[in-house]
Amino acid sequence: MILEGPIDVANAAGVARKIAEAMRAPFILDGLTLAITASVGIAIADDPATLPAQLFARADAALYRAKSAGRDTFVVHA
Repeated sequence: MILEGPIDVANAAGVARKIAEAMRAPFILDGLTLAITASVGIAIADDPATLPAQLFARADAALYRAKSAGRDTFVVHA
């Protein structure tokens, strides 16, 4: 997901929490009650010269750190 506008870490973390919460809601599929979790990697473009490929690489690195931290969480690329 790409958020536009003046976004800071707190805004992005709030969106990540809402996504994770929504994903945890159980749903029924073929009579089975299932729930899934979300791992989220966040990258913030604090420099207008940052290229989209750089942002995606940073978000991907943060995603894998979130997964290795136990999943169902988010990590901000530092």
